[in-house]
Amino acid sequence: MKQLLMIAYYFPPLGGAGVQRSAKFAKYLARMGWEIRIIAAEPAPFEPLDSSLLTELDETTVQITRVPNHEPFRFWDRFPGGWRFRALLQEWVLFPDRMSGWLKPALDAAAQICSTYPDIPVFTTSAPYTGHLIGLELKRRYHCFWVADFRDEWTQNPYLKYPSPYHLSKHCRVEHAVLNSADVVISVTKQITDSFKQLAPNSPATFATIPNGFDPEDLKERQYHRKPYFLITHVGNLNQDRAKLIQPMIDVLQKLVRAGNVRETNLKVRFIGPGSYQTLQNKGLPFVEIVGSLTHDAALDAMAESDLLVLAEANPAAFTGKIFEYLGLRRPILGVVPSESPAAELIRAASAGWVVDAANCTQLEQVLLEAYQAWLGGVVPVEHQLSVIGSYNRQVQAEQLAAYITRGYSTHG
Repeated sequence: MKQLLMIAYYFPPLGGAGVQRSAKFAKYLARMGWEIRIIAAEPAPFEPLDSSLLTELDETTVQITRVPNHEPFRFWDRFPGGWRFRALLQEWVLFPDRMSGWLKPALDAAAQICSTYPDIPVFTTSAPYTGHLIGLELKRRYHCFWVADFRDEWTQNPYLKYPSPYHLSKHCRVEHAVLNSADVVISVTKQITDSFKQLAPNSPATFATIPNGFDPEDLKERQYHRKPYFLITHVGNLNQDRAKLIQPMIDVLQKLVRAGNVRETNLKVRFIGPGSYQTLQNKGLPFVEIVGSLTHDAALDAMAESDLLVLAEANPAAFTGKIFEYLGLRRPILGVVPSESPAAELIRAASAGWVVDAANCTQLEQVLLEAYQAWLGGVVPVEHQLSVIGSYNRQVQAEQLAAYITRGYSTHG
């Protein structure tokens, strides 16, 4: 029984935040005696790579099959401005997302495993939602025990826009089928889990929340060392919504520099990861540094050496995965997030920093000045609640996933 088929498009050596959850589940389930068979995507030329996580996986218990995503319309990129037409075609034609060309080869590989191991439980994770369509078909063919894992909402996701009412209706129908067919539906926040329950009130599935977390083995060798400047760092994808939340921070810092409250030579604001940096009004500011994408290890080093870590998120139902590594490193956090969001609640519960409204420049100025003055005095301005932080340990969360599978599988017909 201690086998698992994992359908995870994003898996090392692909990089980025999306690979962390599946890779850490696989790492710790394997240490608990599970055999994990993974169907993942072959890296495409345009996707970031980070092979460091592969070194954590035991090849004898974690077997990875990589299949290509046959993405149509990519040839349009050869023409000037063709990427815009390609993006439009993907939005209107591909379902449920641009990774739909991965569905058939991944399903064929998964079906071969299910035929060889008829009782193997299946774990699918999104994004992309294509993974759940694979789970839905495996459930239909093999009546397997199925866990559907959501790192974000689906039709309730504020970042997803549908080109027509027909498209939205189609997504709603398939989302409803997934929620009603899976044996266990897991999400990363209670708010998302509750929204799924409301969308499928008669589903026989067990609905559960397993948040993202941090791996203590990633953090144990990393310690803070004070630099000759106050270092503020944002790690992760800076999409346009997050850029809008961060712009007021840059504006306030400019104001503090002009007023003489912060010395420009004592200040650095660093952005790590891909993003919409062209939307930031930061040209000519010597204290702003745009680094771009780093490996996971290098990003952790950058977090550990920071005096203030910025978390910007517009979605009131979501965590961003990096908050847990922020917490695990015990560095102060500036949360530019909705005040009643799970991220805000966690920052407060862990006494990890400040939650501010991006539109409240007075509050933002007070917080930034307080953090800067604490740095000047060599003082850590927060006292983390370690009992709260400890519950977001990746090993503990893998144990929770194993328990849901074991309990559910024992009664699975």
